[in-house]
Amino acid sequence: MKVEKVKIDSLDADPENARKHSKRNIDAIAVSLEQFGQRRPLVVWDNIIIAGNGTVEAAKSIGWTDIEITRVPADWSSDQARAYALADNRTAELADWDPELLANQLIDLDSMGFDMTDLGFSVDKGVGPDGFLDDLRVEGGGDDTDTGPFVASETYPLPYGFRSDQRETIIKAINRARELGEPDAPTALAHIATLYLTENE
Repeated sequence: MKVEKVKIDSLDADPENARKHSKRNIDAIAVSLEQFGQRRPLVVWDNIIIAGNGTVEAAKSIGWTDIEITRVPADWSSDQARAYALADNRTAELADWDPELLANQLIDLDSMGFDMTDLGFSVDKGVGPDGFLDDLRVEGGGDDTDTGPFVASETYPLPYGFRSDQRETIIKAINRARELGEPDAPTALAHIATLYLTENE
């Protein structure tokens, strides 16, 4: 695969691109380009971008004039190019996140100073392709009658700027509060905060 650098203005956006890019998506790509540079080339057929249209839009938004590309085989038809474009987008969508690993990595990176919200992880949507872990979860539905151990499962709000060891300590503290008669996680957190303030004021 040969990679070459070309002028962005020499490329054309795919007029049949079925993938739409929101402003949030473009902004996140732009932040990634600024922080890490371009780590993957665009894929081009006959100077038409068939993979990387969002990257080009983001690159333009931050003032880039050049970009790296790779070209598909010269004998590809337009139908082959279109099929590849759809496959490239769809295969990424079919992958799943490992919520626990994702959560730990996001928390660790956040504690190191990376602003994950700029990279597209929202602090109000939990864990997922569009979300950021800002919660702890409880197994079994998380209502007031649930008194099981506090583990990763059902969403509860919690500020996300904790290291993994801090998160583990908080989970242990919540479980202790639940043992003492505070079955609801937010109430348990409030109880823990009250104890902290009582001891440190």
